[in-house]
Amino acid sequence: YGGWNFIHQAMNEIERREATLSQQGSQISLTSHAQLLTTIAERVARRSPAADKSLISTCIANASQYQGGPAEANGLITLNSEIREIVMGRIAAMAFDYSFHNRNRVTVSAFSNPVAMEKLCSALAANAVSSGPSAINHFMCEWIIPSARSLPPFAIACVIYHLGIEALQKIAPVGTRDMLQQLSSRVIGLVLAPVLHESIMEESDSALANHEANARVAATTLRAFERWCTATDISLPQIKHICSKVRVDITALISDALYSDSELVVEALAELFQICLKPRETGQISDERMTQARHIMEVDEEAFRSISREDIYRIECKEMNEALGELVTAVGLQRFRFSERQSTGDHGVCRNLTRIAASVGSASINGLISGQIQVPSTGLLELLMKAISHPLVYICSIALDVLVRLMPVDHNFPQRILPLLQHRAIIPYRIVGLAPTLNTTEAGGVDFVEYMSFRENSLGDVLVECFKQRRKYYMDSCTSAIEEFCNSSSTVEVSFQLEAALFCLNAVALEVTSTISKENQPMNGVPSISIEFDQQLLLCINALAKKPSCLAANPLALAQLNRYLTMYSRWFTKRGSEPALDVASELALSTIAMAGSAFQYGEPAADMLKEMQVSPFSEASKGVHCLLAKSPAHFASPQGVSSLAATWENSYASANRGSLSVDDRINICSGICRVLATISPPVQEKPYYAFCLPTIQCIKSMAKRADDQCLQGQQDQMLRPILKRMSDEIKILSTLVKALAEIDKTAPRKSNSENMNLSVTILKEIWPCLSHVTGKYASFNDVSRAIGGLLSHCIPIGLDDETSVSFLKELCSLANLLISTQSRDSIALIAVLQFLDDFVALHGENVEVAAATVLGAPVRASSSPYNQEIGKLVEKLMVDSIQVKKDALGVAWTRDKEQGQGQSPSESKAEPVSEQATSTDVLSMIFCLLTTCCRCCPTFLVHLPASPNVDREHDRLLNRAVESAVLSISNSDVEVAREAILFLKALMELLGRVQVPDDRVVIEAILSSVCHTIVKSVVAGVCGSFNAAALDPAASLLHTTLTGMSNVDAGSAIGLATQQEQVKQGQGVIESYLTRCSTGQIALTDLMDFAEELWEVHQVSETENIESDIIAGFAQKYRSAMVLDHPE
Repeated sequence: YGGWNFIHQAMNEIERREATLSQQGSQISLTSHAQLLTTIAERVARRSPAADKSLISTCIANASQYQGGPAEANGLITLNSEIREIVMGRIAAMAFDYSFHNRNRVTVSAFSNPVAMEKLCSALAANAVSSGPSAINHFMCEWIIPSARSLPPFAIACVIYHLGIEALQKIAPVGTRDMLQQLSSRVIGLVLAPVLHESIMEESDSALANHEANARVAATTLRAFERWCTATDISLPQIKHICSKVRVDITALISDALYSDSELVVEALAELFQICLKPRETGQISDERMTQARHIMEVDEEAFRSISREDIYRIECKEMNEALGELVTAVGLQRFRFSERQSTGDHGVCRNLTRIAASVGSASINGLISGQIQVPSTGLLELLMKAISHPLVYICSIALDVLVRLMPVDHNFPQRILPLLQHRAIIPYRIVGLAPTLNTTEAGGVDFVEYMSFRENSLGDVLVECFKQRRKYYMDSCTSAIEEFCNSSSTVEVSFQLEAALFCLNAVALEVTSTISKENQPMNGVPSISIEFDQQLLLCINALAKKPSCLAANPLALAQLNRYLTMYSRWFTKRGSEPALDVASELALSTIAMAGSAFQYGEPAADMLKEMQVSPFSEASKGVHCLLAKSPAHFASPQGVSSLAATWENSYASANRGSLSVDDRINICSGICRVLATISPPVQEKPYYAFCLPTIQCIKSMAKRADDQCLQGQQDQMLRPILKRMSDEIKILSTLVKALAEIDKTAPRKSNSENMNLSVTILKEIWPCLSHVTGKYASFNDVSRAIGGLLSHCIPIGLDDETSVSFLKELCSLANLLISTQSRDSIALIAVLQFLDDFVALHGENVEVAAATVLGAPVRASSSPYNQEIGKLVEKLMVDSIQVKKDALGVAWTRDKEQGQGQSPSESKAEPVSEQATSTDVLSMIFCLLTTCCRCCPTFLVHLPASPNVDREHDRLLNRAVESAVLSISNSDVEVAREAILFLKALMELLGRVQVPDDRVVIEAILSSVCHTIVKSVVAGVCGSFNAAALDPAASLLHTTLTGMSNVDAGSAIGLATQQEQVKQGQGVIESYLTRCSTGQIALTDLMDFAEELWEVHQVSETENIESDIIAGFAQKYRSAMVLDHPE
């Protein structure tokens, strides 16, 4: 019976069991059973009566033992409807029975539990909404509104609260919102406002015994207001207007509620403010707001047409500003209570008062600035400032978010707030013995990572706004603080204060450097602000040049110092003096030098270092990179190169210790390479080789150690650290090779035996070792990734001489060796595919010319004589790579031959193929590579064979790839689906620019066989199954596919697509809209918006096909758009 008979019998059982337990004097509670049963009733009540009947009919039809006829079946369906009415009647009787709300009675039913009672009320609301608008009207007008004075207030508030919740469900029937809007005046004026008034008054006057119950009623009523406002889009001025008719001043009532001692009430108020005071776009009044206004005014549509949106907006703005003026004053008075509750540790009330102040402040910004709200904002601002000083981060962050926008309200506000912000920037710590430890959890209520995120984002935004309002004051304050702390005695407190001062300076670095670059000239004899900034930054670096010992003792301060060097590297290299640049570089290099020995295990600072997400040495490596990269010539002197060489040597010891990561060393390495690039070519080779030599030696040493471990029969666990270190060194080598390649691009070409560039010379020494490592250890993912990265960085810039082509052969040999290894995660194969993708992107023209030459097509006379050899290398490596994993790529890659005339299995007469790829990461990379081929070498792609030693014209790789891509559109792995979609789109776009007629014929034949399937798959995916990240690419593919089809084919494909079971809603709208798209009437961006909204409509857990408000709104929106585009 659809669950209703079970609920009916279960309610009887609970009541019988309670009676038995009461007679026995037992204390056993059935509350948990009642809560579970009421939750079930709530879920079942969301199913409409029509859906109930359909469900029972389906159950009867599927019942193999049922012997009755149609009359008996109809009787069962009718009986189910009767039981539903009986159950809902029993639920209403319980919910509206005062005895169930009296917690002081001797015998308390399990259904009187507040949670169970709320679920009973929720079931009543769900039943009314699922039964349709007329049922809501009957329920409210015949039961709730006339009896509002006689029914339990908690039950009334709960029912209205859940009516709002149910109306917002995607499955709420069409007309639900309109019905609630029609009822707004009566529900708010005759029910909610009186209940709220009585509960607030009774809460303040009631004895302790009834205080909690009254607070619960007040909180629930406020929640009902909030949900009703959300469901109907009613505004605060409209609520105020309704309440004035029943002589209730809602703003005064809300102001009284602010003084409630109950956290539930204050939290409900905070949620109500967030909805009612939500900022809206200037001049924007929604259709729902206009409809609500018409129902409040009680006029018909014809009479309401004389009232424009501008009229409503103007009236609402005026009334809203009046209400906000009252609220600004009322909330400002809560600053005294905030301090009182903070002193008693009532952080919940403090948080909600801050939320309320933030909502009122956000809504009042424009009115306070323009003067339309003519009340003092001092109290509100002081409350927010108290919230900033609150120790708990989540309270402070609420206030900071709104204070960013409230700065212009008071010209002196930045000066008042900056000291608070600077103090807030000090990371909480405590002293245990003589050692500092971080204390963010106890002091701020969040862990260290969350605190740093708060400081970087929320606090940083307010600091930037303070700087914009008072730039000179801000910089003077930070500069004087840094000078003071650098001259102070070295204490723990000073180190944390210096770190905070540096953070405040770093927070505005982008603003400072951009100001310096723009405002250089004096105005009216007054020095420009840039000159003053120059002076202040020079004072800062001079103070830091003293290297106060507190910096070296505190890793947080040391990290912030080096971040300062990075953030202001542009100033150091462009406007700062050479001594200032020398000081900055010396500070960064000295920090890197500390990486080998500082913060030893057991030191208090070592514990802080573990907590940090970015170490001071990582920040120093970034600083070194920025300084070297932006002013390389400054460091190119023999002394400078010598200093850098020493730093590079020391980095190996730091790497052994683990204090410098491979990314840190890559930063240092790339910066040094920029310096070496400025050295004159005759003397470049020696320093470059000197920098490469330690890396080469380390790779060889690690390879030997790994071999020795293997000889001793050690397990993989012993090998992994060695191979990890070796992989890191290979990454360093890749960075060096990439830097050398950049120099080779700009250097004059040599001739004959000197033609081999420096990178090839260096690699030649290490190549045998790399080949050995690849063959033996590429099954380890770290090694595979490192070798793959090296392959990509080693791609020659030019391929017009024998040396570069020979080197390419070596790279392909190493790549073949890499894919021959068996890696469980396919990392090696992905690395090779990435190498091919990078190669095709760089040298696709050479590959394309090679393919054209084989086919006898004309080529440019100036093309390289090595192109055919290059094309063969790439073709062999690409085909061999795919063959390695073809069994895990899906059925499209393993079938024996093409079907029919090249159609995919899904288009053939056989059953559609459904096998999906198991190696999705490889398949994703293959699609990415094929997309690059579409762009760079289409002829090569068209004639690529599916496997070695087959007729390329009979078994094309492109056929299999397209078939696989079509099947992958619906893959659950979003990256595979996305890359497959991008590949198909690139192939379709290729038709518009392919120059070889035969190639066009092949591509058209392949695509024409799958277009219908593409449309079906994309429409099915957009109707719910796609990940949201795939929507825009899918819409783009659909747009390209439809606009490329004939009207007849497009109409057929759209018709089949909209008949799929996945399309549960809006079939007619979808078909009409896509038909217009196929004729070029819909822009791509519009189709993307349509796809996103269609996807949202289908994101429902219910399987019931119901015409809801959301679905009706979707259909109406796009029908209206079509009418506007094509008026009769």
